[in-house]
Amino acid sequence: MIQESTSSSVMVVGDLNARIGTHQGTPVSKDHAGKFEMLIRAAKDIKVDTNGKNVIEMCEDNSFTVLNGRTQSGGDESYTFKGGQAVSTIDYCLINGMWHNRIDDMQVVPETFSDHLPLAIQIDLRAQPNPHDNKLLPKLQWNDRYRQQYRAQLEQKSERQDCQPEAPNIETLTNWIKIAAACMQKPTHYTRKQPWFDSECHRARQRSMITWKRSLHTGNADEKREYQEANTAFKTMCRKKRTTTIGIWSLK
Repeated sequence: MIQESTSSSVMVVGDLNARIGTHQGTPVSKDHAGKFEMLIRAAKDIKVDTNGKNVIEMCEDNSFTVLNGRTQSGGDESYTFKGGQAVSTIDYCLINGMWHNRIDDMQVVPETFSDHLPLAIQIDLRAQPNPHDNKLLPKLQWNDRYRQQYRAQLEQKSERQDCQPEAPNIETLTNWIKIAAACMQKPTHYTRKQPWFDSECHRARQRSMITWKRSLHTGNADEKREYQEANTAFKTMCRKKRTTTIGIWSLK
């Protein structure tokens, strides 16, 4: 459903039968402090199972934010399943796109209509999407083996800065971190999650993600249109590849 959706803003709510532990989903920026009280998710259920790993992967692939354990009313990330002595969190609300700006609150309601507790989500339909409210935080790969090298580079740049009359600004500090962390960054290779997902699909997905991030950053209408075209092209390609592969299997 997500792959075939033409919308850049999706909300997934319900029983995913998955335990994702303390996984954070896409990090929420400080711009969301008014909406999401908990920038770091709270989680009572810390176990991660096989289905949970698949959900985590889906969140990363589609830039979903896991809303459980982030909001004011749901800050303690209550269990959503209670069956006998067993308790767990397997029901979630995942959001991306404009929903970051329109969700006011979410909580697990202590009603025992079944062994699953309902999720109550408060949505402000009057709020206008703000492209600058859902920027992704930059994420660098970390490898503990390079900790000392990373630290030495930062200290070296800091010592040089001590000779300057002015303190470094945010852009300068960010650039220092990127340079110091360069030794940890490895070229990413696509993982064939489905038999039909080939390098052509991977390139189309990369283009879709790049244009999406650029449209969020600029808020430009042309950039948004470019993202929608790239995203539609990617999903159309995936549908064709999947259909062709299933067709070949059927003939065999």
